[in-house]
Amino acid sequence: MEPNDSRFELPDFGVIAVSGEDARTFLGNLLTADVRTVSASSGVFSAWCDARGRVLATLWLLQWDEVFYMVLPQERVQAVLSGLGRYVLRSKVKLEDVTARISVTGLAGDKHRLAACLGGELPDQPYGCSHPPDGGVCLSIPAVPAVAPGRWLHLQTLPDRPEHSTAGTDYWNWLDVRAGIPWITHLVAGEFIPQMLNLGSLGALCFTKGCYPGQEVIARLHYRGQLKRQLFLASPEPGMTTLPAPGTPLYSVGPSDSAGLVVQAAFDPAGQVNLLVVVKLEEKNQAPIHLAEPGGCLLRFEACT
Repeated sequence: MEPNDSRFELPDFGVIAVSGEDARTFLGNLLTADVRTVSASSGVFSAWCDARGRVLATLWLLQWDEVFYMVLPQERVQAVLSGLGRYVLRSKVKLEDVTARISVTGLAGDKHRLAACLGGELPDQPYGCSHPPDGGVCLSIPAVPAVAPGRWLHLQTLPDRPEHSTAGTDYWNWLDVRAGIPWITHLVAGEFIPQMLNLGSLGALCFTKGCYPGQEVIARLHYRGQLKRQLFLASPEPGMTTLPAPGTPLYSVGPSDSAGLVVQAAFDPAGQVNLLVVVKLEEKNQAPIHLAEPGGCLLRFEACT
């Protein structure tokens, strides 16, 4: 088990800065969340989708010194930067990869002890933001109460780094899996509609704002459709020593069609594999689900809350 009240370097995350007088409108017209709620004191989780309503990227969005920052897996930064850039046209917006200038760290543990390390307050409310005296911005993100009563994402201008303990990113990745936060990599980009990823429970979907790519498909499912695939926590049988890659297929009784896909994977503190998977509900309810191949490791499921 990692130590309590830890700071996690997160080198696998990148940052895109979005600035200019049209930045809020620009993002509101492209992302699934309600960008109108983002301010110096509040951020959101969101997704960017294609015209079919399929998720191309998931991200945290927050505001700091009048600039919007998108935090997402670093391997998706260039694809998202290029994709969003096609929509700029005459908008007064600047998109920039600032990963080399902005550090992304995670904080997990007791709010008061971590705040003392930072020398400032940490936000209480979900997705609330605070601004430590030493600079940067902290965003409150979903916790894992049994092991991490509070979690925060901390952005700072390099090289401003607080002097307290740093723990491994594997543990942070596991906390994201346990919290049901689905990170989209290139291996699964374009595979899922937001509802399949349980994005509504993360506040990443808004049905009372204007259009954005894929909005018609997403809204139709919300108002008229029936969800046939859903995100679950899953654990394979003990003994697996490697993490399955995102996009690894799941199977039920037949070899022909996949019953679902792995979204992400992490080792828990005991060394067991934990997964976020999207699985067909009908097949999950009727037969055992196996990992990677028919007859592969059996999966045990938990609901994402």
